[in-house]
Amino acid sequence: MLKRMRKHARSNFIKIVLGMIILAFVFWGISAVVRGSRVDVVATIDGDPITASSYEKQVEQLRRLYRSLYRDNYSTELEKAMNLQGQALEKLVENHLLLREAQRLGLAVSDEEVAASVMATFQVEGRFDPQYYRNALRSQNLTPTQFEEEERERLLIAKMENLLTDGITVGEEEIRSAFLAENEKLTLAYVKVPFARFESQVKVDEEAIEAYYNANKEEFREPAKVSIEFAAYPPERFEEVVQVSEEQIQRAYQGRIEAFTLPEDLHLRRLLVAVPPGADEKAKEKLREKAEELRERLVQGEDFATLAREASDDEASAAAGGDLGFVPLAELEDALAQAVNNLEAGKISAVVEGQKGFEIVKVEEHRKQRVRPLEEVREEIVASLRKQGADEAALEARLQDLTRVREGEDFAAVVKRRGLTPRKVTAVARGERIPDTEGAHELIDRAFKLKEGEADQVRSLTPPYYLLRVVEKIPSAIPPLEKARGSVKKRLTREKAREAALDFCRRALREVASGKTTLAELAKNEGLKVEETSPFSIQDPTAGGLGGRPDLAREFFKLSPQSPLAPDPVALPDGVALVRLKERTTPDLDKLDDDAKRELRKRIREEKQREAVASFRNFLKSRSDIRVNPERLAGLAGST
Repeated sequence: MLKRMRKHARSNFIKIVLGMIILAFVFWGISAVVRGSRVDVVATIDGDPITASSYEKQVEQLRRLYRSLYRDNYSTELEKAMNLQGQALEKLVENHLLLREAQRLGLAVSDEEVAASVMATFQVEGRFDPQYYRNALRSQNLTPTQFEEEERERLLIAKMENLLTDGITVGEEEIRSAFLAENEKLTLAYVKVPFARFESQVKVDEEAIEAYYNANKEEFREPAKVSIEFAAYPPERFEEVVQVSEEQIQRAYQGRIEAFTLPEDLHLRRLLVAVPPGADEKAKEKLREKAEELRERLVQGEDFATLAREASDDEASAAAGGDLGFVPLAELEDALAQAVNNLEAGKISAVVEGQKGFEIVKVEEHRKQRVRPLEEVREEIVASLRKQGADEAALEARLQDLTRVREGEDFAAVVKRRGLTPRKVTAVARGERIPDTEGAHELIDRAFKLKEGEADQVRSLTPPYYLLRVVEKIPSAIPPLEKARGSVKKRLTREKAREAALDFCRRALREVASGKTTLAELAKNEGLKVEETSPFSIQDPTAGGLGGRPDLAREFFKLSPQSPLAPDPVALPDGVALVRLKERTTPDLDKLDDDAKRELRKRIREEKQREAVASFRNFLKSRSDIRVNPERLAGLAGST
């Protein structure tokens, strides 16, 4: 089937399929396994290599994922804390093992399955946008064979995981236990002792500063940085150069005929006699009689608009004489739609009972389904084609300018000839922001892949489209003590203050635990205050706003009325806290209704499935010879 797709690649249908495959590949990062050739490897699995290029691609995929999750909070420090490089290597190893095991078991993915998956992926408003996918292919520099095989591997891994998890079930007791665990709440009382309280008491001399620096040099390493010049190629700047032919207009009109088809609709006026919620049958019958009387007055010739202003309970339309404008027949309640569908213009409906009460409707005009003529939508089509063409023109202009810069022309001069504005940024690291620059992360990441003096385009699927040139690359380095002295002193002072706060809290905790004092007395004597967390569950990573480690909530749930005092001081980002259980509330099992059970069953099953797959991955790793190339990984650390 895939060969047939390539053979007929000029047809619109195949272009749709092809475009979908492109994005499936773009957003999926499994790397191909290279056998029997000399390649740059970062690790081997039973002799099979993991290439540096696949590793770098996986790192970049994870980076994009976390940036989308953390947005402005993403930083190089966060990336380091998450060990992005380690995650990437682990993912590649696990995927390779799962693929190999799936093949050993005889699992396979057919061409038809690949095509079906591709056709169902990344639709835009239920329709395929050819321009978007053409840009995707160009920006990612991909071939059909590559992304077909990548999609096949993704589906094969999914088959392998489904084989492991299909038989997993969830029992009623598991649901009950999960409900109790997730909905049980703690409220804590605590006294926080900030590090800053001790910083003024800390004394650090030059000898201590030098010793700390020598022992912790890596902590002061400055990240690699780049200086670049760049320019954005916004498509809207190219709209005026796009020529739209009559043939294109006709083709676009016929291709979007459904979008230009207007539904059957009616111009209506309404008079509503509202029925209050909870009204009994007797009250409803009196209101129906009122509505029938009003209708009779209309039948006798009273003006609908005048009577609607006087008697309708629909405040929104009453002021306009009950005028609802044109309303699509499909949007009316069933009873009302049936009542008015066959009414001629000028006629009045019977009294209809709707959701809000009793309605009387007059049909002013009835329009059948119709297609807007080309002349009516011509400007809309032209604007759309210009917008699409401008996107293509921006990419083409960028490619032309890239060629000129690579041939030696001055970057700024080339950009200015386009009427665009070149910009420069000096010494920027990964994760840093460039003011007034959308998509700066991708721009900086691309710069790190280039050599000094090299130019390239940022491979983005959506605007802004960037052209850049690397002016200077500044490698990661440990600054000399003279330069880092201020940072060293600040960190050493904070560490000593932290130790002082911990020592103080350990002594205070012994006093409280022995009954010699209470948290309230301690706070009063030390000029501190007793604070309370908000009620929180065992899954709350903030522990009711107290903060700290992700596992803190689980530790606090070990507290009980019999042992309410946390046995150790709790280290927080800016201080140390003494913590005591204030209240523990147990959830009401009556609230565990069918909807809650369904949601819990689904969540528990998904968690058990993840655990089953993770356990199997660990089993595969345990029986495999996995060898990492630390020197090559270290060499890639600065560039990725």
